[in-house]
Amino acid sequence: RRFNEKRGAGTGQQDVTSFAGSGLHELHLQAVILFQTALSLNRKALGIANVHDDPSAGPFVKLRRMLTNLPFIDEYRQLKQEQGELLETCSDFLKEDLSPEETERLNRLIAALRNSVHAAKCIKDIRHNLKELEDTANDRLFSLLLKIREEEQTFYSGTEQELSKAASVQSEFWEERLEENRKEQERRIMPAMEFLHEHAIREYEASTLMNVYRGLYSSHKAIVRTVRDLRWTGSSADSAE
Repeated sequence: RRFNEKRGAGTGQQDVTSFAGSGLHELHLQAVILFQTALSLNRKALGIANVHDDPSAGPFVKLRRMLTNLPFIDEYRQLKQEQGELLETCSDFLKEDLSPEETERLNRLIAALRNSVHAAKCIKDIRHNLKELEDTANDRLFSLLLKIREEEQTFYSGTEQELSKAASVQSEFWEERLEENRKEQERRIMPAMEFLHEHAIREYEASTLMNVYRGLYSSHKAIVRTVRDLRWTGSSADSAE
């Protein structure tokens, strides 16, 4: 709906093509803002950045947060609402006579919109587990939370840097990122299992950690895929997976 008013500005195939090109560019910008909002929301839940100093948030995201200062769950609902509006716009675009490259670009934007919100949902679903770790009296358990925050800070800073790059990369790069994410999940589980074996943490505490690690793994996977699709340029270096 956001771009419907641009329709009918002219007649003929040239006008439709011009509309599609400029409209997809605007849609891409909106998808990036939505993704930055999701990253900022995740940082808030993970406790790794002050909401106004969040380096993963663009200027628009920072300004909106300063003006609204909504509770987490309200911000998440707003994120979902904005995603729905953008997906509706994507549905409108699918009715246009798009070129194959424009169709591929649109499909990747749709995937990016879905993965952006999925990345936020994965973190939303483990907020209560993160709170349990934060409130624990077990020093070893709390040390794992601090380690998680340190690693997440690195991951989110790196993600924002990747998003800002314009150059295309080979599809193998994204496959390697996803594989690194899987190996990171395995590496993270090991200390928790060792603590459990040593009776340094209880079974329910280990279960809490497993929930957190699974949520982080799924969120990271969605984030990597979002960056991949937002950086797609249609060049030979990109993959049409």
